[in-house]
Amino acid sequence: MVGNRREKIRYAFSVYEGVIREVYRITQWLPSGSTFNPRYGGRQRKRSTRWEFVGTLAEGHIRKRYLNRYVGHLFKPGAQNPIAYVNVE
Repeated sequence: MVGNRREKIRYAFSVYEGVIREVYRITQWLPSGSTFNPRYGGRQRKRSTRWEFVGTLAEGHIRKRYLNRYVGHLFKPGAQNPIAYVNVE
């Protein structure tokens, strides 16, 4: 679950099979279902316990630094939560 620390996060990594596939610069956090999602034909119902972010692709030098890096060691095997905070105080 994304907690209050979300406001300190500048970048989000999309990870698949332990490898960073994309890097996003977060511009804003919103309650889940706030933004348009064509997958569901528009807006979803809001869920007060979930969050989503709006952002853009990270700057080129940031993407170059992290893309295709292995980070599987940061996730516990079998963990249900897809979120991992790294270097967030």
